[in-house]
Amino acid sequence: MRFLVITFLIIVLSAKNQKTFAQEVEHNFEMPAQKTNCDSLNLNSLDEDGKILAIEAADFRSKQDIKLNRMDGFQAAWFYSCNNNSGYIIAKIDNKKRVFENIGVNTWNEFISSGDFLGYIDKNFDKK
Repeated sequence: MRFLVITFLIIVLSAKNQKTFAQEVEHNFEMPAQKTNCDSLNLNSLDEDGKILAIEAADFRSKQDIKLNRMDGFQAAWFYSCNNNSGYIIAKIDNKKRVFENIGVNTWNEFISSGDFLGYIDKNFDKK
C-alpha cells in the first residue's frame, strides 16, 4: 500500500513540474488598432539591424514571444503583428537577431509548436 501511495505522489509531482512549449509562449499585449503605428512602418531601405530596431520601436496590435534558456543555438523569437493575421518574426540565434517578414499567424503557431525551432526556420522561412 505504501508503495502505491509513493508511486502515485511521484507521478503527480512529476506531471505537475513538466512544461510544454505552449506554456513558454507569452502573449505580451494586444492593443486596439487605433493605438498602433505599425501600419506606417517602411522597412524597404533598411538593413537587417535597422529593420529590427524599427520593428522593436513600433507599436503593434499584438506581440508574442517564446524564450529558451540557452547559451547558443535558438534562444528566443518574437512575433509582431499589426493586423493579427501576419507580421514579423525576430529570432535570436547564437546571440544574433534575424528578422523574417510577412509571416502568417498560422506559421507562427506552427513554429512555436514544432519543438525544432532551427529546423523550422531553415525549412520554412526566407533567409535574407
